[in-house]
Amino acid sequence: MAKNRTVKKVRQAATDVRPVTKLRDPGDIVAMIPYLLGFTPVDSIVVIALEGPRRRFGPCLRLDLVDEVSDAVVLVNHLSAIIEHHCFGRVVAVCFSTRPDVAGAVMTTLHQKLESQGVTLTESLRADGERWWSYQCDDESCCDPRGAPYDVETARVAAEAVLAGMSRVESRDALRRQFEPAATQASLTVAATCRALACLPVSEQPSRWSPERLRKALTRAVQQPQAVSADDLAGLLMAVQEVSRRDVAWTMIDRENANDHFVLWREVMTVAPDELMAPAGSLTGFAAWLTGRGVLAAHAADRVTQVAPAYSMGVLLHQLLEATLSPASWDDVSAR
Repeated sequence: MAKNRTVKKVRQAATDVRPVTKLRDPGDIVAMIPYLLGFTPVDSIVVIALEGPRRRFGPCLRLDLVDEVSDAVVLVNHLSAIIEHHCFGRVVAVCFSTRPDVAGAVMTTLHQKLESQGVTLTESLRADGERWWSYQCDDESCCDPRGAPYDVETARVAAEAVLAGMSRVESRDALRRQFEPAATQASLTVAATCRALACLPVSEQPSRWSPERLRKALTRAVQQPQAVSADDLAGLLMAVQEVSRRDVAWTMIDRENANDHFVLWREVMTVAPDELMAPAGSLTGFAAWLTGRGVLAAHAADRVTQVAPAYSMGVLLHQLLEATLSPASWDDVSAR
């Protein structure tokens, strides 16, 4: 791709924590993807839909690469089915791999498959962690056949992503650890407070809070996170043990405030005792999904499954993710 041939923007709507930044060349695309995913992908193919006349980044999905060239068709058939399901008309694809044979087979097959579906593959790249190669540009002035260097830590777009509050960890395992129980004083305090709250008369327990009281508590916690104490976290955790109160919290999450609710409920779930964690973990996962961060949502859902495999909202969350539903579809559901 010739430098500046196409200018793309990572969009930033009220529903999105991503920054507005111009991506001037393929190196910018490669450097931005770890921040879109939240971790540095390896042995992966990442596809990003381009939306509108300005080709802004839309939904982003990642799949494991196959081990053998002969399996490329199976992977591409699965990937192209997802693309067709969501009616993507124009996409960018990047293979993160040190194996040019596998990546090349996947990209060649993908290009042919998408062409037959009427989908435009605007850019196709391979990146190995240090250099990137284009499968569509042979202009050596911008796309060095030996590979063009890139750095996800020092790139301009990476700095802009960090300033916008986006983060990146080194692996998916590191991302998963963000949802594991916290061995902190706060978690001990929350457990002790939950036990004390459970001993109150039933009418005084947080699970019997009125919807108005719960909404006020949640609004304050979301708007003033620095003022939330461990006792506050315990109160919210106990409140959502009652399904009707959990649903009050659930209906407060929309695409405009989803990131703030994600931050709050992730804190609650990581300090929660396992036997009480499922509602908070489900709300965390739903908020993550609504921001468009399906990988985070999947990790939260997996954590819920570990402690409460039959918990209804956790099961629903897994179904949303397995169906690869777009968060935009929730607008229609919530409006009913």
